[in-house]
Amino acid sequence: TGGAIPLYTMVTGASSVVSYTDNRAWVAPGYLPGNGSVAVTAADVGLTAAANADKARCSYLTTTGVLTGNRNVIVPNSWQCVVFCNNSGPYTTTFKTPAGSGVVVAQGKRALLLADGTNVVRVTPDT
Repeated sequence: TGGAIPLYTMVTGASSVVSYTDNRAWVAPGYLPGNGSVAVTAADVGLTAAANADKARCSYLTTTGVLTGNRNVIVPNSWQCVVFCNNSGPYTTTFKTPAGSGVVVAQGKRALLLADGTNVVRVTPDT
């Protein structure tokens, strides 16, 4: 109806809800982290895991540690962040989704990255 704000769009079957889409606008509350840091050294790091889930909500993320091999930072399919790759060692740090392709950010550089639902893509070059 006029003036209404849609909360959900639902698809129904004969007797149940088949699927729904959340249409609510979301504003980040002040208690969500703006900046965060995650150590990436001897293994891939998942920002979707419970231990690092708050890091997935950061608007600025710094990776730290001495890399012992090429490592991945695995991010949610719906994610965006300015990242600072502050690692050292002769290896690379790739930001990628669980099943998609990723982007390598050079050590000592920053980049704005975006997960497009499948892959992580670079919005800006390394700076």
